[in-house]
Amino acid sequence: MRSCKEYRKIAWDILFKDLGKFFAYSLLCSVVISAVSGTGFGIFILGPFIVGMLLFYLRAIRGESLSFGALIEPILKNDFLRTIILYILKNLFIFLWSLLFIIPGIVKKYSYAMAEFIAIDNPSMDAETCIKESEKMMKGHKFKLFLLDLSFLGWYILGALALFIGAIFVQAYHNLAKAAFYNDLKSSAAVM
Repeated sequence: MRSCKEYRKIAWDILFKDLGKFFAYSLLCSVVISAVSGTGFGIFILGPFIVGMLLFYLRAIRGESLSFGALIEPILKNDFLRTIILYILKNLFIFLWSLLFIIPGIVKKYSYAMAEFIAIDNPSMDAETCIKESEKMMKGHKFKLFLLDLSFLGWYILGALALFIGAIFVQAYHNLAKAAFYNDLKSSAAVM
C-alpha cells in the first residue's frame, strides 16, 4: 500500500488534468445527493446515486472514459434495488454498531468503506456479500484509510472558508484518493 501522500498525489494529478469536468461533476453530485437526501425518504433512494458518484471517480483512476451519466448508471443498468439495499444495510449496520458506543461505529464505518466500490466491480454480487467482502478487504487497512480521510481535514476547512465553492473541489479530490486506495487494495487483496 502507498502512503497517504502518494494517494493524494495520484488524485491531485488526475484532478488537474480536467479540473473543470471534475468540478462540474462534483457540483452535480452535491446538488443531486442533497436534493434526494432532502426528500424525506432519501435513505431509500440515495444508494444508486452514491454508487454512481463513486463509479465516475473509479473510472478516472483507471484511466477509463468519463461521463456524467455515471451518476445515474446504477439506475439505467437495473442495479437500483441492489444499491438501495447496500446503502440501507451498510448504514443500518454502522448505526447498530454505534449504539455500543461511538468507537465501534467508526471502526465498522471503515470496515464497510469499500462496499460501494466492490458493488461496482461485481455487479452480480448481492449487497450483503459486498459488505462482507469490504470487511475482509479492509482487515489491517482501516487505520490507513482513516489517516487518508484525516489528511483531507485541512482541505475541507480551506474549502469551507472559500464560501464552500472550494469544498466542491475537495470532494472530488478526496473521492479520487479513496478510489485510488480501493484500486490498490483490490489488486493486493485475496478476496473477490
